[in-house]
Amino acid sequence: MLAAAGGLGHVVLYSALPSFWGILAGCLGLAVALAHRGRMHRCIKTALLYSAIFSVAAAVGVWQLQALMANVLPHTLDKQRIPVQFVITHMGAQSSRYQQFEAVLLGGEPVASTMSGYRFAGKKVRLSWYHSTASLPPRLVVGQRWQAEVTLRRPRGLSNPGGFDYAAWLLAQGYSATGYLSTDPTTRWVATQPLSVLMRLRQHLSAQLSALPSEGPVMHSMRFFKALLLGSRDELNTDDWQVLQATGTVHLMAISGLHVGLVAAIGFAIGLFIHRLGLWSISRYCYSKASVWGYRLLPALMAISFAAGYALLAGFAVPTRRALIAVVLLNIAWSLGVRFAPSHLLSLALLLVAWSEPFAWLQAGFWLSFAAVTLLLLKFNGYLYARSAAYDELSPSRQKFALWRQRVGLGIAMQGLLSLAMCLPLWLLGFPASGLSPIANMIAVPLVALVFVPGLLLWIPVSFTPLGEPLLRLLGGAFDGFWWGLTQLAHWPAGLLWPSFAFEGLWAVVGLALLFISCVFIVLPRSNALPVGTLAILALLLFGGEHKPKHFKMTVLDVGQGLAVVTNTPRAPALIFDTGAAFGERFNAGAQIIAPYLRRNAINRMAIMVSHGDADHKGGLAPLLQYFDPVALWSGEHFNGLPQQAKPCYAGQHWQWGDARYTVLWPQRNHPQGVIAEVKPVSSNNRSCVLLIEYAGWVFLLPGDIDKTVEQALLRQQILPSVDVLIAPHHGSKTSSSSAFLRALKPRHIVVSAGFKSRYGHPHADVIARYQALDAKVWNTAEHGAVSFIVNTEGQMTVQAERLVNPKIWH
Repeated sequence: MLAAAGGLGHVVLYSALPSFWGILAGCLGLAVALAHRGRMHRCIKTALLYSAIFSVAAAVGVWQLQALMANVLPHTLDKQRIPVQFVITHMGAQSSRYQQFEAVLLGGEPVASTMSGYRFAGKKVRLSWYHSTASLPPRLVVGQRWQAEVTLRRPRGLSNPGGFDYAAWLLAQGYSATGYLSTDPTTRWVATQPLSVLMRLRQHLSAQLSALPSEGPVMHSMRFFKALLLGSRDELNTDDWQVLQATGTVHLMAISGLHVGLVAAIGFAIGLFIHRLGLWSISRYCYSKASVWGYRLLPALMAISFAAGYALLAGFAVPTRRALIAVVLLNIAWSLGVRFAPSHLLSLALLLVAWSEPFAWLQAGFWLSFAAVTLLLLKFNGYLYARSAAYDELSPSRQKFALWRQRVGLGIAMQGLLSLAMCLPLWLLGFPASGLSPIANMIAVPLVALVFVPGLLLWIPVSFTPLGEPLLRLLGGAFDGFWWGLTQLAHWPAGLLWPSFAFEGLWAVVGLALLFISCVFIVLPRSNALPVGTLAILALLLFGGEHKPKHFKMTVLDVGQGLAVVTNTPRAPALIFDTGAAFGERFNAGAQIIAPYLRRNAINRMAIMVSHGDADHKGGLAPLLQYFDPVALWSGEHFNGLPQQAKPCYAGQHWQWGDARYTVLWPQRNHPQGVIAEVKPVSSNNRSCVLLIEYAGWVFLLPGDIDKTVEQALLRQQILPSVDVLIAPHHGSKTSSSSAFLRALKPRHIVVSAGFKSRYGHPHADVIARYQALDAKVWNTAEHGAVSFIVNTEGQMTVQAERLVNPKIWH
């Protein structure tokens, strides 16, 4: 089963789809070898058998992935305005500027059969409806059918080392495209389709949860109830996620195995109660095979029904499907009266998940959930029903107390184990561990599992009566008190724990080896192994030392339309030049891109230079200042949100960090806003800090968003040297990168940081032609992802582009 699961899941790691027929031919060859195995050694026979299973599963995985990729919007239709009809199936996040929703495209449009042979009917898409502040947005509800011209986009995301793959997430959720539209004369409502019973129930519950007054003590808990009951986390903001991450309770607000398993347990208990009640009232003294089958089947069917109903109510998201698979397997084993080894059930669940989710291997939740279950089985398998020799000598009341005490102690031990041993998989996947997790989860898990989830399930039928609102307010008040305590706990020190090493080079091997050994000590059955594992992890965390890079590395991160450059120098603080953009409350380049990159590379000491006040350069500053304490902060101009300790950058500033020399070339200090008289009119772009970096004979120039007037001013000052790497001024805009400026610099590499098919037209075709005329290598983050320039200890420079180093099938 493990071989089959590996064959199914690993195909998403390829850069290009292998041949289905080639893999099938390999399977046939292995089958022939097995058929004529003769006197082969047992190990060889076993290896051939597992290889055959792996190959067959890989062939099935390739076929699945080919079918999935065939549904994706073709490159030729990317960002094309296409008239379609769609029906809204799920409402998402909303703001003053847009409404996001999930829709299914309908057939009947001529374009579906004429454009590139791609059929739009039945495709699931994720759309955003933009509207101006002057006009009222349409009231969108599930079931509405609309006719509109929609700009569709092929699933695509940003590409950074160790970063979140948004395109893979979209494909895993079943989306064939994303897109956007706005209200115009071609947009019209067609009809409202009748909803299923399930959709009407979801709408009713969502309306009830949103119907409480906007002012009140329990209103803010309603967004968490939507997440727990309906699987809708769109209303959770950045502050909420920070509290959950700091306390290690993220898993409680994402419907997963804990929630589905709890609901299944409730259904199982109800089924068992009904069966026993029926036996008592109908056949009190009768014992027959029918009663035995009822004892086996009824609780299992109730458990599966409850779990399936809850999963459907929560939108049948990917984590709920995984948990449902485990529930079905466990209850089938129970109903058959067969005791399967837990490892066999776990392997079968792994196989079924890999078969039902082609992108499972790329999702952190997949690895974390199976790692947690594996750890618990290794450590506590059999402990639940273990009895001491003195147990039978106790009175019945004392036996119950001893059993209760054992279960409580086991729960505490399980939580402590998970908090420690899960450090390794969390760090490997680029997430922090929480030092507050044991304390927070010992309180939060019982409350969520025994109070809030059962209370919300009880509220579902009550919501149709006048008692629905009082019960909801009661639950909301209790949750508000719980959330207040969790928020206070999140402010304690040592909330987030990161490894003191970067996952690269020899130190990564040593660190991972120590972590692996400590985890082995933790899961050993002997009780005295737990403190050993605990001390090993704490020692690695506290005394691992500061990560010291051995080479110079400048990385231009892929932040879409914006700029963020991280320069890491041996024996010196790192420098962050610009911080990317902030796209509303749900995405910020500083929080979602730059900070994870810094953490993954164990960068804790850094300075920040914000070239100027444009949103696509300063947007990520606030979360970076919240997460880190920079040793210095500069900016080319003042803007809202800039701390008072920030210093202006101006020409003539220079400093030496390690072997790297930093020099500011612009703006001039002795003129208003830092702009000299030749540059008119004064603009935010022309106040950009222009930074020159020199290391081991290599020269890098970061000019911000300056235009040709500043370029000419710098040329007149005759301070521009020849450079090896140039960050394209103003993202390759036609107002920058003049021919004289480029001839003076003679760059060997030019990096354009811009969005894919940018609506601003960056980079401009004329500018690209000027770059190519210099015979310079042009890198574009939209096409190549993050671009890194690495200078080793011997002074040799190499270039790594993320989309070239780690290509994906869906790129």
